[in-house]
Amino acid sequence: MKVNIFNILAACVVVGTPATTTVASLKVYFDPDSTYSDSTQSITQSITQLPSVEDVSEQYKKLKFRKVEGDPDAVYFDGVLACNRNAVAVLGSLTSSSPDFEKIRGILRDLNPDLEDGAYYFSAQNNSDKLTDFAQAYVDTHLLPAFSTEKFKINEQSYPLMVYIAASGAYNSQDFEKAIGYFKVYFSTGEPTRREQVYMYMGQACLNLKMYDLAVATMLDAVKAYPENYHLLSFGIKACIDGGHGEHLQELLDKALALKPDDEQLLNIQAQLLEDEQQYLKALEIYNRLDEMKPDNLRTARHIALCYYNLGVSNFNQAIMSDDEKTARKFKRQSNDFFSAAVGKLEEVVANDPTSVKYLKALAVSYGCMDNKAQFENINTRIQALGEAPMNSMSMPPIMSYNEGNAKNYGRTDGISTGRESGSDAPLYSEFAKAEVEKRLADWTRKGEFERPEDYQKRVNDQTIRKQYETALKEAEKEYLDKYARKLRLSDLVLKPYDAANEVYLVESSYGPMYVKVPLANNEAELFKSNWAGIHFRNPKYLIANNEVKIASLTFVTPTGNSYVYNNEADLAYDRTIVDVDFENILRKANEGNMVASNSQSSRQTKLKITQQSDVDKNIPQTDKINSSTVALVIANENYTGVPQVEAALHDGEVFAEYLNKTLGLPKENIMVRNDVTLGNMLRAVAQIKNTVKSMGPDTKLIVYYAGHGMPDEETKDAFLLPVDGDPMTSESCYSLNKLYDELANCGAENVMVFLDACFSGSQRGNGMLTSARSVAIKPKEVAPHGNIFVLSATSGQETAMPYKEKNHGLFTYYLLKKLQQTGGDVTLKDLSDDVKANVSRQSNLVNQKPQTPQVTLSGTMKEVYQKKKLRDI
Repeated sequence: MKVNIFNILAACVVVGTPATTTVASLKVYFDPDSTYSDSTQSITQSITQLPSVEDVSEQYKKLKFRKVEGDPDAVYFDGVLACNRNAVAVLGSLTSSSPDFEKIRGILRDLNPDLEDGAYYFSAQNNSDKLTDFAQAYVDTHLLPAFSTEKFKINEQSYPLMVYIAASGAYNSQDFEKAIGYFKVYFSTGEPTRREQVYMYMGQACLNLKMYDLAVATMLDAVKAYPENYHLLSFGIKACIDGGHGEHLQELLDKALALKPDDEQLLNIQAQLLEDEQQYLKALEIYNRLDEMKPDNLRTARHIALCYYNLGVSNFNQAIMSDDEKTARKFKRQSNDFFSAAVGKLEEVVANDPTSVKYLKALAVSYGCMDNKAQFENINTRIQALGEAPMNSMSMPPIMSYNEGNAKNYGRTDGISTGRESGSDAPLYSEFAKAEVEKRLADWTRKGEFERPEDYQKRVNDQTIRKQYETALKEAEKEYLDKYARKLRLSDLVLKPYDAANEVYLVESSYGPMYVKVPLANNEAELFKSNWAGIHFRNPKYLIANNEVKIASLTFVTPTGNSYVYNNEADLAYDRTIVDVDFENILRKANEGNMVASNSQSSRQTKLKITQQSDVDKNIPQTDKINSSTVALVIANENYTGVPQVEAALHDGEVFAEYLNKTLGLPKENIMVRNDVTLGNMLRAVAQIKNTVKSMGPDTKLIVYYAGHGMPDEETKDAFLLPVDGDPMTSESCYSLNKLYDELANCGAENVMVFLDACFSGSQRGNGMLTSARSVAIKPKEVAPHGNIFVLSATSGQETAMPYKEKNHGLFTYYLLKKLQQTGGDVTLKDLSDDVKANVSRQSNLVNQKPQTPQVTLSGTMKEVYQKKKLRDI
């Protein structure tokens, strides 16, 4: 399929005014073949290497001069195109803050109408190549990022035409990716004239590039606008089949069959879809109709045979599962009827294809389930003669699919796609989110015209920008999932052998293992396996883990209606992918742009300052060592429901986890990060890390980090960690520090290292008390861990764990990270502790005028190795 551009040449001249009457015919083209030798060398140089701003400016001036001098249209327009291309190249090398940026933008803006006139001129000359060049250059200028906030003055009729010509040229040259970009722009114009044609060309372009997701989405839109266009429906159906988008196939099939109800190909597709849905009786209606149309079609006979066979299997298994004898007899009677019908067709199939082991096995099962032992043994003899193992007498026979590996025909799975697409896989989440988050933050840091300096500083500061980052990140996550979740494919699921001890099936996939609980009782596990080929997937939920879309939960539904749920949400709900945002660049631009006049008579300028990233948040040392025998639990509680927040706690946890991974070599999957946890989630997190340690064995080391509020019981003086939903006046709603140490001592780890950036006096990070009902700090009871545990905590006695506002960290965590940064983890626990204690104590007295003295607590073998054990060697 090729677009004939000259079909629209007449329209080109009619829609616009001929170039010869709107543009002076005084034009010149500066290129190596030009007859104007005085400018040839400089223009040649600017074309053969990256031009400079001066080159483009000089070329532009000469171009305008030659226009006035009266050069021919063809020469002038060629010069316009050459100058435009050079200007675009130069613009790409400039930053928006460069003084030359606006100069080059101005040149491109001025040349743009001439590009449109050039397109009209060459259309009148029947020169399709140059028509395309000028149309594409004209449209491309409008699409440059430098003009993203600027709206060009355009002719509402001719602009869509220029876009159409640009797209047609790209399509005809088989640059389908470029053509698709132009087609999208054409749709955005709202122009209806050639919209139906554009849908067709875009559908074909998407299929050529195997961009099936885009092809399906485009064709779904197209058939809504043009429901009678069978070609559009065909494109959509092909995209669904080739790209594994069975979930949209029925919608398109219904429309296509309404136009061509007797089309054999459409009927075949419909019948196979019904097979996928285990609607075998409805599928049989269509297959029997096709069998009447073409009686000797072996393919149709195979489908009919398997439909009857699967109906027999379904009823046979339900008879076994039924507790009611009368109901069981009914299902057994129905299964015999279906198996009997299956035998007739299966005999026909194997008569035409006697070496088809698959259909011989189905035939053997059918005879076996009908208790026809003689025929069962006879078919088994034939199977053995072909070198295959004979069929055993099965208590619960399996569903069979027409395809190899029991794969579905089209994988219609109600919202879950079924085959990986090669043309347009989702980008890494961090790449997608980086641009989105940075743009949102840049917009947010921009000062309002009528915003007072003190209001701006209150709104935009080191704390609020982090919160805004979190908000932007959540929005980016949602947008990413909305856009790419349906790209997941589940055709590669593999059912592994049943684990009878734990009553679970392992289902392997390219997206990680899924453990599905299926009871052993009442033959449920056996039935699940036998019905694997006919299982449906329902209610998929998605999340982002390891920088990709993953399955959070999924329901497996058997043909008999039993449901089994895989749920990974609890394990991965807190596993937020870190998106590296250039805070410094955003903040620098905000500082540069936010110059406001003071109220002084001199009106001198005051620069608004925003604290930038801390020094420990960057230049994090990286080790080549993989420390797979150490696991970590990081809990960061910042946003509390009933008490003041803990300033920068989430940031503390995030960066500490990054040091664990990069500096100490813990794999990301070994680091469990839990943010803003409730009491229930805190209990679950500790239980999960205990189970992880036990599963890994006695050589496992454990690191626990906590940033958040602590509190004392007012009567017993016992210390507690405060969950985000906890009440500091009610210790039952909190997590006992004694209990935590008991759990860690009994988890089976070789040793445990605990870092607590919290105080237990009832104070909050900074100034004040957690609750107004408590007016003084309480000295908590000392907690003595047992087992092999090292504890480095932020405070002693009645002290308060202070923030380090300028660094956007807790004071304790900042110096802990600083020592890790300075040493790369090559530091003993004693030296680390001494350094943190000295720096925190000094800084707290200097800046906060309050004492804060971190303390070390040791138990078991950690007392012996404390002075020599290095963090990097854990």
